[in-house]
Amino acid sequence: MRCEKQLTYDEVFTFDNLLTCAKACFKGVRWKPSTQIYETQMIKNVSETYKILKDRKYKSKGFHTFYIHERGKVRYIQSVHISERVVQKCLCDYCLTPTFAPTFIYDNGACMKKKGTHFAVRRLKTHLSKYYREHGHTGYVLLFDLHNYFNSINHEVLLEKVKPKIKDEELFNIYKYFIDCFKGDGLGLGSQISQISASIYLNGLDHYIKEKLHIKYYGRYMDDGYLICNSKYELKHCLECIKEIVKDLKIELNEHKTQIKKLQDGFRFLKRNFYLKPDGKIVMKPYKKNIQRYKTKYRKLLKKGASQQTLDVLQQTFVGYLKEFHYKDYYTGRIRKCLDQENCQT
Repeated sequence: MRCEKQLTYDEVFTFDNLLTCAKACFKGVRWKPSTQIYETQMIKNVSETYKILKDRKYKSKGFHTFYIHERGKVRYIQSVHISERVVQKCLCDYCLTPTFAPTFIYDNGACMKKKGTHFAVRRLKTHLSKYYREHGHTGYVLLFDLHNYFNSINHEVLLEKVKPKIKDEELFNIYKYFIDCFKGDGLGLGSQISQISASIYLNGLDHYIKEKLHIKYYGRYMDDGYLICNSKYELKHCLECIKEIVKDLKIELNEHKTQIKKLQDGFRFLKRNFYLKPDGKIVMKPYKKNIQRYKTKYRKLLKKGASQQTLDVLQQTFVGYLKEFHYKDYYTGRIRKCLDQENCQT
């Protein structure tokens, strides 16, 4: 049996790796002044970071903290400086991801290249289609959600999961250093290391559901998951097992959002409504509150006197959102016409 090659600190934090990560970190955030300043002297800045890392003297610059209101929730964001984002990306892309990605189940849709919410939605549709061919349109789905997930991740439990995989002591120490920067329990939103760590934390739960409970049609995106089965009794047993596992992980299920529903009645996953019809057709509809949110935002921008360019961008985003649900052009055309009429009346 071939042994895996263990990465070392000096193999991960090379000048070339840091430079590649720096260029990747600029994508989508070049409008930020801090990014523009860093990019103007990119070679110099990367060289300084490389020297500090080589001397084992790296220190965090701390967080830029702020609150955002998203879908009625107040989220506390802990954003890191661009120079630290480069180091974290290098650690994630050249150490954590190559080490842990092969251990993730395929239906874990978060934080991996070529995956995301659209991947998770496609996998759910695939699971529904396969389930229909085996059992028809009647059955049950267990939906679970974790309460305040990122802020509940226990550092000691997380480090116990990471330690056996990262053999190099210096690599593990710098990973531990980044985790310890989040004081107390929990991981902050706004850094790549938090995203990959959140996926690692629930990896054992994924394997337990797939391999021990033998649930074929299971998928998860970060703290939202689903299990599809033709037996309600079996799903109730699965729910009790999941409760025990998350208790050991020192996190809690969101009792309000965790529920067992009939497939034929429809269910909601990742802010989308899914229906399995008697003929096997899978219908995905937008969440009504999301549509109302777009319209409300459009009206507020109109009242504030936003530029036509800003309104056009929001309108195109709205139409693109609706087309994800395979709404025909005449429907999105009606939405566009409706927003234009509001524009004229204001």
